Amino acid sequence: MSVEALTLKEAASLTKSSEKTLRRMIARGELKAYKFGRGIRIKPADLEAAMRPVTPLANIVEIDLELAGGVR
Repeated sequence: MSVEALTLKEAASLTKSSEKTLRRMIARGELKAYKFGRGIRIKPADLEAAMRPVTPLANIVEIDLELAGGVR
């Protein structure tokens, strides 16, 4: 098996986030992780899958106005 998994510290450094943030994402089921011995490992593909694009605020406001029957 040649799958390289990242430690929490490595994944946090790579994503420029904290280990606590990644732990929260794991707890919420947003990030798949694996217990290996006493540590937690994350596959790079699972880390990429957890990232999702941010919808621009302008699009959200426009959609809300349409749903409320407002005019753009």
